[in-house]
Amino acid sequence: PGSQKRSSQNQSFYSYGPPGTPHSDFVRIVSSKLPYHARPDKPSRTLNDWLASTSTVNEVLSLVSTYGAEFDGTNTSTAMHRVAKWYRERPDARLFDDRRWHDTLGHLERNM
Repeated sequence: PGSQKRSSQNQSFYSYGPPGTPHSDFVRIVSSKLPYHARPDKPSRTLNDWLASTSTVNEVLSLVSTYGAEFDGTNTSTAMHRVAKWYRERPDARLFDDRRWHDTLGHLERNM
């Protein structure tokens, strides 16, 4: 029992690697059996939900200012998309002077 090998047989490729990959990560094995909606949220998923629920450029930039250091590539892409969407609806030339806009570009450079 102690030397019993666990593998990713019949598990998700994205979570465990190709079938048969040895591992001993009990948490991932157990959580992979939970329905998606019941799994604990990853911080990046929560951040993306917040970004997707914004309705102004200012809201997006406020999230970037507060949480941008924690952004991954998906969060950065979502933030850029939301800025473009809200800016297209209500252009504001002051955006390009806003420090938070420049921080957003910094996160873009770091994550892309």
